[in-house]
Order: sequence, then C-alpha cells, then structure tokens
Amino acid sequence: MPDLPSSRVNPSDPFKHIGLDYAGPFYIFEGPKRAPTKNFKVWVLIVTCLAVRAVHLETALDCTAVAFLNAFRKFVARRGMPRTIVSDNGTNFVAAEKATRIAWAPKPEKEISNYMVEHKIDWKFNTPRAPWRGGVFESNSNSQKMPQTHTWNSKNWSR
Repeated sequence: MPDLPSSRVNPSDPFKHIGLDYAGPFYIFEGPKRAPTKNFKVWVLIVTCLAVRAVHLETALDCTAVAFLNAFRKFVARRGMPRTIVSDNGTNFVAAEKATRIAWAPKPEKEISNYMVEHKIDWKFNTPRAPWRGGVFESNSNSQKMPQTHTWNSKNWSR
C-alpha cells in the first residue's frame, strides 16, 4: 500500500490543502410559505480540509466556472488561501483550472486565470472515472449530500 500524501500526514493550518466537490441541485422556493411562486436550483460547493477533515459549505447558483470562482472566493474570505486543491474531473473544476493556464482566454475566464495564478494555487485532479481516488473529500461529500437532500428539498427556503 502506498504512503499517504504529505498534505495528509504533515501538520499544516486548516484548509491549506483542500478537496472540492459539488452537491445538488437543491431547490429554493421564493415567495410566501403557503404559496411559493418561483423555485431556483442551487448547488453546494463542499470544501474538505485534507489535514483535519473539517468541512466548509458554500452555495453556487449554477455549475459554471465563474459561479465556482465566486463560491471559492467566499470560501477564501473566511478560511484563507489554500496551497493545494484536489478535485474530481467535474466540468466546472476542469474549466476553472484550464482557465488558469490559458493567457488569451476571454474576460470572465481571464479573471479566473489571473486569480489562481496570482495566488499560486496548485490544482490536482483525480484520475478520470475513478471517484475512489478522492477518498477523503468524496466520503465527506456523500455524508453531506443525504442530509442536505432531505433538509433542503423538503423546506421552503428563500434566496
């Protein structure tokens, strides 16, 4: 059996090495409780600390790279800048990471690129179609998804 990664073994500040996953969609209804008028889809960005297994949740209004960046900025404002990000090959994660490597991208992606490069964030992806490779953050994601589904989808939440 191979050794654990150094980010899991060596002491570090919380949320310096993180795993990312998305959960959702969850439905949020807008309007009075008795007769909600509109419903919106929301996704939850699940950020797991790889050192201490703490979990941080942030909402995103869609699954685009720009929405991910907005949720990620909220996370950074509360927990600080991570050094390493590990994620699965979700299209939003791949798009955000790819934008960090493309210098001639359009304006929204250029903003993502500048943000990640400026803060020197190392982004690693799991092997495609191998969810077991993200053991720590995938197991935390799964333990968060079931209670969220029962809680969020059964209530009338407002934006």
